[in-house]
Order: sequence, then structure tokens, then C-alpha cells
Amino acid sequence: MPLAKESSASHRFRVLRALAILLLLLLAACSGFTPPLTHDEVGFMERAATRSQDGLSITAVALGSEEARGVFGLPLIERDIQPVWLRVENAGDAPLTLLPLFSDALYYTPAEAAFINHGWFSSETNAEIDRLFAGQALPLIVEAGQTVEGFLYVTPDLGQKALNFIYVGESRSTQASFVVPVPGLARSLVDFDSLYGPGEIRDLQTAAELKAAIEALPCCVSDADGEVEADPLNFVAIADPDLGLAALIAGGWDPAETVTQASALKTLGSFLFGSIYRYSPVSDLYVFGRRQDAAFQIARDDIYERNHLRVWLTPLRFRGTPIWLGAISRDIGVIQSGFGTTHRIDPDVDAERWYLAQSLARAQALKRFAYAGGGPVSTPEQPRSSVEPRNIFHSDGQRIVLQLSPVPVPLDEIERFQWPEPTTISLAPLPAPDPAIPEPDNASRRSDP
Repeated sequence: MPLAKESSASHRFRVLRALAILLLLLLAACSGFTPPLTHDEVGFMERAATRSQDGLSITAVALGSEEARGVFGLPLIERDIQPVWLRVENAGDAPLTLLPLFSDALYYTPAEAAFINHGWFSSETNAEIDRLFAGQALPLIVEAGQTVEGFLYVTPDLGQKALNFIYVGESRSTQASFVVPVPGLARSLVDFDSLYGPGEIRDLQTAAELKAAIEALPCCVSDADGEVEADPLNFVAIADPDLGLAALIAGGWDPAETVTQASALKTLGSFLFGSIYRYSPVSDLYVFGRRQDAAFQIARDDIYERNHLRVWLTPLRFRGTPIWLGAISRDIGVIQSGFGTTHRIDPDVDAERWYLAQSLARAQALKRFAYAGGGPVSTPEQPRSSVEPRNIFHSDGQRIVLQLSPVPVPLDEIERFQWPEPTTISLAPLPAPDPAIPEPDNASRRSDP
């Protein structure tokens, strides 16, 4: 009987969830079609970014939710469609064709995007929507000496969006890649230039200095009071802020929202409906007396499981490039914590260091890596715990060091840092010289280079 009751409760929950989703879909379908605004009225062009190469210039902007609604008069982001505006100038002497599949394998054709937005409108209104999406679409071919502009319809990203455009012509191809900001996420941005004064920054020049400085950094995150040592700080990244952001976005990581009333409601909805929330907030943890400077995650099919990381800018530089200290772990479920719940982390936190390295290598952003000490050592038999005492983990105490590259690096060209070998001094007496081996004369001696 207990099994039957549990099955019945589970069935009722699924029915209620299905009804709630149906209600949301019906409400979305009833969203009115409002007169579109001009691009200038919406004002998205102020975020435009441009890349130029081999006579091809591409300017791109990814629209946020309110911007898309303004331009198209419809809730596109809520319907899983993101318009990306492009202006493409071809200064060459031959036509070029865009390959949109390389931008997004799930891109929409103009007719498809329009049909998704058909509603319980009159046939004339739906025909107007069709004309709008077709008229705003980017021509895929740009002739020699010509300029085209318009929208691609792709799947949405908020906060930041990685864009990759490949144009091909006869015996040539040109690629342009961007990471562009997208409005719509609640995030507290940090002014990195104000974190440390000039006298606090230490610029390291050698691998030996780098390794020693990394191993002297804090071992763990803490709570707000600094009284509880928790998750290990198990990775170090060497990169300028823009490069680090681009590498993470290209590697599949999404920025996490800060905790607000809106993000709390989204989290609750994801928990109740078992749905994905790509930008779910993370709790604040502390290093250098401040909470994380940024947090990123790769969400799974529901809110219970995800890979996530927190990162802090250190006062260290390696030959002028900033050094970041971070903690990465994998959420594998939910456990009770006080009167609420918290995520359960995979106790093998060392595995996540390698996950991060793989994601950066897949994005062709990883130039060099190695391991250094500095973290807490623990075993499955004698584990350590996170801020939540029942969240236990074990680690070998190593942190992975990742140097990023602004140009693509193939897998077979990724290098290892060459750490200097520890200097050892033998206290054993030197062996007596063998009289059968004559000493070389001065002329035959080889001087050190």
C-alpha cells in the first residue's frame, strides 16, 4: 500500500505540473502583437561590436528580452528565439555566403520563427508577422562590394552570448568570433581595477615564482565571517578578464544571476516543475574578505544538478596578466540543510578540475596547464566538509593552473608548465676519484654556456 500511495502522489504532481505548463503556454499564446518599434527607438545599437578580417567586416548585437519585444512586438526570448542583428560589409571582389549552422545548429528560418509566433490572431495579423520576420531577416549572401544587414534567429542566451560567423566563397573562408553582452540577467558586476592598489599587485616573472605564489594563496573558501574553511580553491586561471569570460562562454559556461526576488522566484519555479534554470544563483562564499567576483555554471536537465564555479581576482600577475583563484564543484542532488535544502556536491572534487580544463580545451582556449599545491589534503576515510557540515569531500590538495590563449590552440599543441625541479642537497660523502681515469687537461675542458 505505501508504494501505491507514493505512485498516486507522484501521478497527481505530474498532472498538476502539466496543467501549470499548459496554462503558461496558453497565456503565452494570448500575448498580444504590438506595433514594432524602429531600431533607433529600441536603442540596441549602442552595444554593437565589430570584427574585420580579409576585407570582411561584421557588426553584431544580440537582443535581450525587452529589445526583441520592442523590435518584433512579440515575446521572442520567452518563446526560445533570440534575434541577432548583423551588418556585413564585403570589401572583396567575390560574393560570400554565411553558414548559419556554424553559428547555431538549432537556428530558425524566418518562416519558422514567424510561425512559432502565430497566435489566436486574425489571418491578416499572422500574415503581417510573416512579412515582418522575412523583411527583418539577414540575407545569407553578400555580393562583392556590397553591405547587407538584418537578423539571424537563434536560440537564446542571456548575460553573455558567444557568436561565431563563418562566410565562405570560392577557395576561401573567413571567420569572426565575438562574446557580446546581453541584457536580462540580474548581476552585480565588479570593478576589477579598483580591487587592488598599485602597491598591492605583485608581477611574477618566472615559473618558479609563479608556482610558489600559487601554493601560498588561500587554501579554501570561507563563510562571510571567515570562521569556517569550506570548499577547496582548486583551480587557478591566468587570463585578462575579457579573454577569461570569452573562454568560459565558449566552453559552455553560463553566468549565474545574483540573488534577487525575481531570481528566487525562477529558482522556486525550476524546483517545483523540475525544469532547467541555466542562470540559477549560487550562494555567496568568501576569499580575500569578499564574496566571489563572478560565478558560472553548466546546468543539467533540472535545478538539482549542475557544474558550477566561483572565481576571485588575486593581487598576482604573471608577466602582466591577471591571475584568478577559483573553486569548482559538481552538484549531484539536494539534501536537507536546517529548515531548508541545499545542493549536495560530488565528494570527489578533484574530478571537476579536469572538467574545467576539458571545457576550455574544447573551446580551444587552453594554452598551458600544470598542477600545483596549496589546497587542503583529505581522504574518503577522513573527508573535509563544506559550509553545510553534511556536504563532505576529499582531495589530493592540488590545484590545476590554466593559462589561456587569445588565439585558438589545437589539442595537440596544449603545453604543460615546466615547473623547476626541487633543489636537493646530498649529505653523503663524494666517492674517491678512480686513479685509472686521468684528469683532463685545461685545453680539453668544456666551459658552461
